[in-house]
Amino acid sequence: MNLKPSLITFILAACFSGNVLAQYTGPTTGQMHHLKEILEDSKDEQQVRIKGYLIEKTGGETYLFESDNHVISVEIEQEDFPRQEFNETHLIEITGEVDRDKGEQPEIEVDSITIVK
Repeated sequence: MNLKPSLITFILAACFSGNVLAQYTGPTTGQMHHLKEILEDSKDEQQVRIKGYLIEKTGGETYLFESDNHVISVEIEQEDFPRQEFNETHLIEITGEVDRDKGEQPEIEVDSITIVK
């Protein structure tokens, strides 16, 4: 078998490279929401996209998210976190769905988190 060196290099690189996942960082469609609007006038199961800060873990999969001096409880499953670490000083964008039970403050069930930087 007479394989060219560049083909052999390509095959070896493909076999030994680790799983590296990249994230799309360009523009997205969908309206950006303000947290005040979500707290005052959102509908149950409404899709939302908002920028702010994850400021505190309150238990299990529940965190406090702050944007424009307003705070809302968010639920984030482990698999929805980005691979890159972040903390309360990093601006992030979350997309998710409003969970509004009658008589209670709304919460957001997070589908994805993007670190804005």
